Amino acid sequence: MIEFTVISEWVLLCLTLSIYLTIAVVLFRKYIRTRDRGLIWLVLALAVWPLVSAALHRLEDVALLRAFRGHGPTFFPYSLVVSGQVSAATLSYFLSSIQNFVGVFLVLIAVLQLYGKKSYEIKPTLADVEINNSTGATLFQQ
Repeated sequence: MIEFTVISEWVLLCLTLSIYLTIAVVLFRKYIRTRDRGLIWLVLALAVWPLVSAALHRLEDVALLRAFRGHGPTFFPYSLVVSGQVSAATLSYFLSSIQNFVGVFLVLIAVLQLYGKKSYEIKPTLADVEINNSTGATLFQQ
């Protein structure tokens, strides 16, 4: 039973990482074609931040466990747990709320960047431009 749990955790981790990577690649390829800054913000919000947030959450768990046992970090905000001013659950909830806020804020920036893009501001890419060899002028493909 233990072996199945460990294997399933690794399978889920690999699947999750591959989905994040797929999201990042698809959005980045779209960015290369359109040069829309909102897509970079979407990559940050939907692919990069969840991975950073998960790593921070793991570090927070370790720090809270150590603080709860009295061997943890003595810097703020963990010092509040050591001194008994704040419970570990309250600090964990607060830190998770901050991480969620940052994630939603990144999505908001991405949406505002994408919404603010006017159709006439979109720059043509090389795929959209055809060079006329005789005059050197550029023509847009329809």
